[in-house]
Amino acid sequence: MYGKGERALSTQKVRKQIIEWNQSGHSIIFLAILNGKHVGYLMIMANEAKQATHRAALLLGVQADAQGKGIDSSLLQKAEEWAITKANSRLELTVVEENNPARKLYEKIGYEPKGIRRKSMIINNKLHNEIYMAKISDY
Repeated sequence: MYGKGERALSTQKVRKQIIEWNQSGHSIIFLAILNGKHVGYLMIMANEAKQATHRAALLLGVQADAQGKGIDSSLLQKAEEWAITKANSRLELTVVEENNPARKLYEKIGYEPKGIRRKSMIINNKLHNEIYMAKISDY
């Protein structure tokens, strides 16, 4: 969602967020390290409200030079493993409509389109749609 240079997070802010999430038990972040370099992440943001404790939103990011190496698939598998331990039966994410490789990956592993957020992203000064997707499991 963020463009280059738009999200400046200090190590302290990230550590604080990780500590808060660990204490709550509702959310987590997985980091992908390749050859000693941080190349991706998966944030899982679950819900504390009783009516929504069964669902979690995913935010996945993998650096361009690390794509095509199975990192995204590995991170998504971690999300599912974590979801089972938390009794989360619905994982949700969004993807820019034109991002066909990501859409194909999500669909391949069981995510289904649930709707479109029209003109919800501005990339290179152009409006883009996001596809809202979810994977529902019976764990």
